[in-house]
Amino acid sequence: MPQAEHHVVSVTRDDVLPYHLVLLSEFQAQPLEELRQHLREWEVAATLRLHRIAIVSTDGASPL
Repeated sequence: MPQAEHHVVSVTRDDVLPYHLVLLSEFQAQPLEELRQHLREWEVAATLRLHRIAIVSTDGASPL
């Protein structure tokens, strides 16, 4: 069975536009503790707050 190339996480709240985080499969293949560390180091939450959409790969996070 083929693997998905990415996974999209959406965060919604009433009266606020949604936030979308696109996690590429190469990023998801890392151990969980590394995922947590990279998400913090790369300030993914700040990218989401600023741009509403962020793409995360093994090279880092970037806005869409």
